[in-house]
Amino acid sequence: MIAGIVGKLGRGKTVLLTALAYINKTAGSFYVKRLLFPEIFNMSNHFKVYANYKLEFDFEPVTDFEQINTMNEGSAFLDELWLWADSRMSMSKKNQAVSMIALTSRKRDIDIYYTAQNWSRIDKRIRNITDIILIPEINQSTGMMKVEVCEPNEKFKQVIKTFTINMLPFFSMYNTKEEIQELNNEVISKEKISNEKGIKKSKNK
Repeated sequence: MIAGIVGKLGRGKTVLLTALAYINKTAGSFYVKRLLFPEIFNMSNHFKVYANYKLEFDFEPVTDFEQINTMNEGSAFLDELWLWADSRMSMSKKNQAVSMIALTSRKRDIDIYYTAQNWSRIDKRIRNITDIILIPEINQSTGMMKVEVCEPNEKFKQVIKTFTINMLPFFSMYNTKEEIQELNNEVISKEKISNEKGIKKSKNK
């Protein structure tokens, strides 16, 4: 499954992405898909989590081409995907790499979850194979979030499911001030990967 989380700044996109990653890590990919999607076709239940930002639980970092190409049997949580797959750079090497992963995700048994402020900024190849769009709306004072699950279209009018979730436990699981870096072309060493997976104190708002 490929799911996009779309919304303006402050709507709770990254904390929702983090919550889904945590559910995936603790309960498995099947339960994430069951929460989001009315019809489940893939009954596999993987616990491996890939992410392009630091999480305060075990995950596999994805920041370069080599790491993208080795993803297999798990779920990828990609914040601010437009930095990697901007529709205005459709012929760039890094955009082709991300699009290739999206197009082959089902063969590799990879579920992909991504955030974007603007649906139109995501490359058309990825938009065309996105299964669902999640529209979050968080109450900043209570931490409660309403999530609309929609069929992908230009205005996201066809809501197929709505649910509410308490986001307060998840703000401590990532650094809210971290800036997502553009896709790196260098090969990252095993030592660097190990350091990136280390748990560090997050700076929360």
